Amino acid sequence: MKQVGKPLPKGKTGSTAGWLRWLNLRPEESERTFLMFAFYTLSSVGILWLEVSVAALFLGEYGAASLPWIYIASAVIGTGFGVCYAWLQRLLPLRRVIVGTAVLMALPLLLLRLPLNPAFLGGYTVFLMRLWLEAIYVINELNTSITANQLFTIREIKRTYPLISSGILAADVLSGLSLPVLRQWIGLPNVIALAGVMLLGGAAVLLYLTQIYHPFFPDGVQRHSPDKPNPFAKRTLQGRLRRYTLLVVGFFVLLQVLALLLDFQYLSQLEQTISADAIADFLALFSASLGIVELLIQWFISGRAIERVGVFRLALLPPASTLLLSSLTLTGLVTLFLGTSALKFIDELLRYTVIASIAPILFQPLPESERTAVQSDVRGIAEPVSTGLTGLALLLVLWLPASAHRPASVFLVVTATLALLWLLIVKQLQAQYVEVLVLSADQGQLSLSQVDVQGFRREIEDAITRSDQAVDREAYIELLIRTDPKRAGERLAPRLLTLPPALQRQSLEVMLHHPQPAYLDAVQALVQQLQESGTAPEVLAAALRYSYLTQPERDLTALRSYLKPAIHPVVRSTAAALMLRCGTAYQKAEATNVLRRMLTHPQEGERVMGCRALGEADYLQALRLYVQPLLRDSSVRVRCAVLEAIAATHLEEHYPSLLRGLYYKTTRAAAQRALVRLENEALPLLLTLAENLYQPEGIRSHAWSTIGQIGTPEAIEVLVTRLLTTWGNNRRMLLRVLLKLPQEAGIDGVADHLGRRGIETLMTQEFQFLAHVYAGLQDLGDEPIRLAAADLLRRALQGAETDAIERLFLLMQFLYDPPKIRAAAFNLKSASPENRARGLEILDNTLDLAQKRAVLILLDTVSSAEKLQALSGFVPYHPLSLHRRLHSLIELRHFLPDWVIACCFHLARQTRCRLTLEQTFAGLRSPTGYVREAALAYLQAASPSSLRRVLPTLEADPDPLVRTQVHHLMAALGLEPSTALPSPSRPRTKIVPPEPDSTDLELIE
Repeated sequence: MKQVGKPLPKGKTGSTAGWLRWLNLRPEESERTFLMFAFYTLSSVGILWLEVSVAALFLGEYGAASLPWIYIASAVIGTGFGVCYAWLQRLLPLRRVIVGTAVLMALPLLLLRLPLNPAFLGGYTVFLMRLWLEAIYVINELNTSITANQLFTIREIKRTYPLISSGILAADVLSGLSLPVLRQWIGLPNVIALAGVMLLGGAAVLLYLTQIYHPFFPDGVQRHSPDKPNPFAKRTLQGRLRRYTLLVVGFFVLLQVLALLLDFQYLSQLEQTISADAIADFLALFSASLGIVELLIQWFISGRAIERVGVFRLALLPPASTLLLSSLTLTGLVTLFLGTSALKFIDELLRYTVIASIAPILFQPLPESERTAVQSDVRGIAEPVSTGLTGLALLLVLWLPASAHRPASVFLVVTATLALLWLLIVKQLQAQYVEVLVLSADQGQLSLSQVDVQGFRREIEDAITRSDQAVDREAYIELLIRTDPKRAGERLAPRLLTLPPALQRQSLEVMLHHPQPAYLDAVQALVQQLQESGTAPEVLAAALRYSYLTQPERDLTALRSYLKPAIHPVVRSTAAALMLRCGTAYQKAEATNVLRRMLTHPQEGERVMGCRALGEADYLQALRLYVQPLLRDSSVRVRCAVLEAIAATHLEEHYPSLLRGLYYKTTRAAAQRALVRLENEALPLLLTLAENLYQPEGIRSHAWSTIGQIGTPEAIEVLVTRLLTTWGNNRRMLLRVLLKLPQEAGIDGVADHLGRRGIETLMTQEFQFLAHVYAGLQDLGDEPIRLAAADLLRRALQGAETDAIERLFLLMQFLYDPPKIRAAAFNLKSASPENRARGLEILDNTLDLAQKRAVLILLDTVSSAEKLQALSGFVPYHPLSLHRRLHSLIELRHFLPDWVIACCFHLARQTRCRLTLEQTFAGLRSPTGYVREAALAYLQAASPSSLRRVLPTLEADPDPLVRTQVHHLMAALGLEPSTALPSPSRPRTKIVPPEPDSTDLELIE
């Protein structure tokens, strides 16, 4: 299997790994990232050389007044090339499209190497080159974004793309510093040719990338089914989502329009102020200075500014600075040339640093199903259309007679007006952002792991203050609690008195996780309010708990008034627990008597509250005696409460009761909560249960799930390391648990511990497993078998195939965007050929595995022979007779499902196949009852003498079917039962039949 990336050289591993950590890269991503950075830098240097050179030639030949025509034409070119690019993908494989268009960018520059004399070429060369520059921008951005998306997964690109995108900033510096020297040395025409050479260098890097990372690019072309449209493909945004979407579109349209206006004013002033020969040098030095500042801000300031200042406070900076500088220039406080230059500098600086960083965040609140479509509409429709309309507006302004005197003032007024409008749109976005974010999260359309919590935390706080509706406030508070529980107290404490009781209780419980004495005054005011109203006893209990636990040295005398029988059990039990925890010896004795009466009270509610109080007390003293009777209480609520109390007080002698609670549906949820509360302390107990193959599969599944809910780094490490040693259903359970962990902690854990190569190794094991399954199906198909057991085995192998493919899809979710993989799996389960084709198409354009072709063949509707051929690189297929194939399958019993092994024994009995002693007795030792049943049936036919020795050891088998079978066989052989039968509820134990004796087994000839 081809390795992705190269191993680090010896002696440099430590230093290289340190650099990669500093760059937030992983070793397996480094080569791809630096190659993409090299491509983007080379192509950007060539483009910037071309831009500056053509700008100087264009201003000298046509003047800035012709720029609006360029803007209009570029709108058509941008849209046209986007359509052509999509059309090419339907005709050619993606790698050819990427490399071919990269070469196409450079060829016209080499063809236009002829002397750039307008008289010689009809005066159109420079104009055409300016138009071609716009086309190059479109093609280069498409190539960069598409190649990066093919080379990196959605999780990898978050780490790698900031470094890749900084290639254009590095190109600003390199091109700006080198162009004046090159112009003096070889002249502008040769600089343009050299720009073409640099573009060809970028194309060569792309060619190298597509060759060494061949699996990352689909071999086929994009296929579009002409059948009926998918009703879910395009949905109408309504209400708040629609308003927010329009605001986002307006944000980027104004960004584009202002960029064109500032570019026009800047180049106009250059034409009027600087000679044509010096324009290229000025533009180059301007670009170099700008690039240095951009690099410093992007690498060291931009991310930290978003974290500390907030998204929308930074988003106000570009329109505010544009408005301020335009106003200063209009009033004459700044000269026209200096003002337009400063406007251009600030616009470019903030566009490629601040705006580039916050632009993806603005799309986060949109549902994932709409997000991509909106982004495509903004880049593919809104920006080109706004460019064309801006060009038309500029022509109109230039043609108006009234503007002939002071056109610069007109443009500055328009710029200031648009900047003010942009400022208002940002303020509206700030008001709508959190509302739409909450709406999408409530509808399940947004994962909070996608949200930049630190970037919009301030916006949530402002939204809580602004909102007048209780429903909205509740949604904001719940979102705050879910995203930032550690600092939620400082925002919730001042608002406790105004919240509804349900949120008061929830807020206090969250604040208790990180108690601060600074919030005591607010909590005390709430206690006073609740005492006067006599309502919400649950809130009063939580407030008392916060007050006294935050100040353990506080006098507890006031709590005695809450110990009276007339007080609500919730408040009374809380006061007793606080006195047990922090009181004097006398107060603890008094509280113990109160809780004793509650634990033995005939009313269920009193006993439940007493059990909950046990969990809040540090020292149980004599109350420990009541734990065991309470575990046998007739009330389910009481038993659940005492399970949680055991975990809260760490009563190790009762930990086995927590595991027993997993066996019963009524107490399972409480037992899981209790075990999760123990965190790492519960891991050995749960591991013992989860890895015991003699326990029911459902119980082991709950044990693995509980380990996942614990969620500590140690728990995640346990789950990840067991992936390497488990197989079949156990591995499937582990994968599901890891994928369900919040904030994608399981995916990150697998990536950190196993890496991409580790996941690919697990997938290779599944391919090898499938090769054995298809070999069994192929050999069964070649045999003219008409036995029922043969059909059973065939269906069992097909079930094993389905299970293995499910595990492959689960593993793929650790490498690629999980929604895409789930969508592909959903479509491939359909009986419709159209849906299956759609699922294969998703995988073909998503996977970048070396085994991608094998995966697509396995999932296609082809014969077992074709699938075997696709898997021949993993396990070569050699046709075997039925008997030899049965031997081979039983030898793989540790990897195959138990039902497949049972079917092998049944078929071996019906076909009179000779099995070895070890295989037969391994079946008798199986933890699964129906496998032992099948092995006994085989042994009955193969060796009655061995059966007589084995039967007495199986009388106490925990499986009722096996016990019944043993009784029938003993009766048939005239044997008397030697021991009493165990009850069906007896815990499962390992079955140990006697060791095989070669003299005993008389196998059928």
